[in-house]
Amino acid sequence: MDRRFQIQMIKENARRQKEMAQENARKQREMAQQNARIQREMARENARRQKEMAQENARIQREMALENARIQREMAQENARIQKENLRRQRILAQENIRRQRINAQENERRIREMQFFNNVFTNNQRNLIKNEEEEKMIEEAIQKSLIENYKKKNEINEENKKNIKDEEDENFGICPITQDYMNNPVLVPSGNYYEKEAILNWIRVKGNDPLTREPLSPDQLTEDHEYRNAIIEYRRKHNK
Repeated sequence: MDRRFQIQMIKENARRQKEMAQENARKQREMAQQNARIQREMARENARRQKEMAQENARIQREMALENARIQREMAQENARIQKENLRRQRILAQENIRRQRINAQENERRIREMQFFNNVFTNNQRNLIKNEEEEKMIEEAIQKSLIENYKKKNEINEENKKNIKDEEDENFGICPITQDYMNNPVLVPSGNYYEKEAILNWIRVKGNDPLTREPLSPDQLTEDHEYRNAIIEYRRKHNK
């Protein structure tokens, strides 16, 4: 009896184990199917998202390309405008330079003629060459007239430059009214005018007065101005004159 019961129990356990094995196999198949289904859904979702991201990236790139093209067009138009403006200014400057060169050439030619005249007058032996008061008076009047015309012309040029040329320095800065050349040793006289020291000393020896104001003038009234001389040197260095 006990033997049969044990056999039945063993058969029952085997049957139950078989059923459990079958159930586990069934559950594993279902889990595998479920996992496969989930993976397929995830793959489809990933593909969909990648497609959307690719479309969005393509849209952004198109917009960026259009924006870059617009910016490049605007930059090209601005560069063209700037180049056109630069060409216009260069033409104006070239015309102004030609006009100034023509004026400077005329002025230099006039100065050369006057310097030749003054050099002939202001030599150490000039006084001995004047033979009579009439000749001396004629020369004095000619020199005085030329000096006054030069002084007036200088003021007219300065006023014209102030009106037409912004912040331009005086082209006659540091020019002696007598020699019409840059002063190497400028001296100040009581009238407030500057002259080259050697030239004004020669003038005083001959005439004894201020060339512009005709006021009496002696050598001891001359005052050397080193600061003004340095300013002339700096001006000539700056303008290559």
